[in-house]
Amino acid sequence: MKRATCLLLLSILSCAASTVSAADAAANYPSRPIRFIVPFVPGGPSDVISRLLGQKLTEDWGQTVVIDNRGSAGGVVGFELGAHAPADGYTLLLANGAGVTINPSVYLKLPYDPERDFQPITQVTSGAYFMVISPSLPAKTVKEYIALAKAKPGSLNFAETGTNKLIAAEQFN
Repeated sequence: MKRATCLLLLSILSCAASTVSAADAAANYPSRPIRFIVPFVPGGPSDVISRLLGQKLTEDWGQTVVIDNRGSAGGVVGFELGAHAPADGYTLLLANGAGVTINPSVYLKLPYDPERDFQPITQVTSGAYFMVISPSLPAKTVKEYIALAKAKPGSLNFAETGTNKLIAAEQFN
């Protein structure tokens, strides 16, 4: 009976000690620079957002937030780096819908698992898609553009900046 009581007490003390050290670590976070992986090329909207956010976090935390642009393969390169980084809170990843929902459906094999490898923290932005057309086209509204596309099948082209926008454009098509 005494031995079981000692083991129980030892277990409680070790749990309390680990709680104290975890609380102490949280109170001192961050104690070194933060790596902020942006799985997109420099100069785009995600880069601008991450740099603004990184600057604000640097000011608030008193630690440098280093923006690490790793754009390629629809974000796969950056997501892979984020997935294989130590889970210590010193690597952040600016994720998007394509990286966690579309890529798993598009690529046969990914070097990361969106459900297993990432823990969402917060939503940073939201936005809508919009469509612009050349002023040289004889359409000034979406309704007129659709009529033009139906009248001249296969003669109009579009451009987009990512997989999720491509899917939206194809849905519109």
